[in-house]
Amino acid sequence: MSGAKTHIALQIFGLQSPPVSQHVCVAPSKSLFDDIEHRKIEINGLNDQLRRLNQELDAEKLAIEADRISAHGDQQKIHNLNVKISARNEKSGWYNRVLVDAKAKSVILKSMIREYNNILEAYNNCRASN
Repeated sequence: MSGAKTHIALQIFGLQSPPVSQHVCVAPSKSLFDDIEHRKIEINGLNDQLRRLNQELDAEKLAIEADRISAHGDQQKIHNLNVKISARNEKSGWYNRVLVDAKAKSVILKSMIREYNNILEAYNNCRASN
């Protein structure tokens, strides 16, 4: 078959695709935004709790100081004073644990906001360049 003529038929199906954008712009996710909003609410609740605890601790401190003055020599008053001091110390520990939790969550929130803003800036720059 050398030197023989051969015919080849070719048929193409499909349409020409539109040009593909060089940049795919990715918007920040709604779930990240929702997580940020949820954390803000959570931190606000913790801050409210801290304010209330702080007010209670201040009031208890004043009451303890007043009881300390009047407790001289009275064993029952001294016992009651020690109970109040112990309860205040326990509440103070609780305040400190809530404070540590609120600070840790604030650090995470700031990181999430920074991430969201970086994604949003990249998205806006991408859209402006298209």
